[in-house]
Amino acid sequence: MCEWMVTNESPDGYALMHISGETNDLHVGDIVALKPLGEYVETPTTWHVCLIRWAISENPEHIELGLELLAPRAIAAEIAHPSTLAAGKIAALILPETPPLRPFESLVIPSGILKENTRKIILVVEDKNLEIREICATHLAEQTSAIEIFSVSPDYLP
Repeated sequence: MCEWMVTNESPDGYALMHISGETNDLHVGDIVALKPLGEYVETPTTWHVCLIRWAISENPEHIELGLELLAPRAIAAEIAHPSTLAAGKIAALILPETPPLRPFESLVIPSGILKENTRKIILVVEDKNLEIREICATHLAEQTSAIEIFSVSPDYLP
């Protein structure tokens, strides 16, 4: 974990300056989660899910990041699909709908796993109880070298 200072905040993102901790594994296009600290925190377990859009560094000890806010929270999940069962479990995040920008739930997964309109995706969610959903990846909403974000909907078709 790292500590960062917010240098700029807008409705759709943040600019951050590195304060302490390791930053070797951060790359433009990665997903990160921010946990706000201080008196304005809604709940102690709130984590904002963001996408790293830019990074600036004049020297190794001074790094600044630009983050796009994707969702105010996320649910951890695992996916299974007939074509990827041999690969084992695939970690995923479910992002809630955030109208008008994202009117449907979204699925964040590593790049190259699914294609648009992929059906019969089995999603295992361990929230309060174990939940199994069958979904369809309807639209590729975002793609970086590290992740892809798909709009998803329930897959009711046989």
